[in-house]
Amino acid sequence: MAAYDDEALVFRLHTGALTWRGPALMLFARPACGVAAQALVASIFALRSSAAPWHDAEPWLPVYGTLIDSYTCGFVAWCRLRSRTRCWMVRAC
Repeated sequence: MAAYDDEALVFRLHTGALTWRGPALMLFARPACGVAAQALVASIFALRSSAAPWHDAEPWLPVYGTLIDSYTCGFVAWCRLRSRTRCWMVRAC
């Protein structure tokens, strides 16, 4: 039985090894990280006496996106290592 066969997934679902915890975490973690990064940079602009710190932090959005994507890739790699799967085992159904 391969790690991602239908039988294996059903078995993992019934034993409680397959949960929505990780996907649900990522659903809320990505936007939260973006808002936190925006707030951090905006607070730096506010400390530097910016008139509109939230708007002055907007050009940094590509940097936030890159950092959030790096965080997401790291989280997926951590989940993959935790479940002891190889990259070729994870496939789109």
